[in-house]
Amino acid sequence: MKAEWLERPGRATGPRTPEGKAISSRNAWRHGLSIPIRADPLWRPAVIALERELARDGAASPAFVRQFAEAVIELSRIARVHETFIGGADGEAWIDAMRRLDRYEGRAHAKKWKALRLYPSYWLPGRDSEGGLPCR
Repeated sequence: MKAEWLERPGRATGPRTPEGKAISSRNAWRHGLSIPIRADPLWRPAVIALERELARDGAASPAFVRQFAEAVIELSRIARVHETFIGGADGEAWIDAMRRLDRYEGRAHAKKWKALRLYPSYWLPGRDSEGGLPCR
């Protein structure tokens, strides 16, 4: 059984031309933070360089190295976008932009802490990964 709204003629179905599809594909794009860090050509080299640095001693697992590097570089990318918003907006627009950035920043911090749980020797002796403090 079809939903009632599907059967009603004259309902909008979205863009049909290539130009219209191209325009609508950019509707949600504002700052590029929704793009995965590895897909961003500007930041991918930084992620790879940090991964090499972290993996140099060979003590950390590949999962830790990948997740931690992505999270740290993601936080750098968010900080760069944050700097551009500081002088460009005011009032409600500025508050809205900061709220959006805070969401992305919170996700990046969560990813960093999740990676740190994969690498227990990162924590101070005698402290567990949930409540411990990083020693580096």
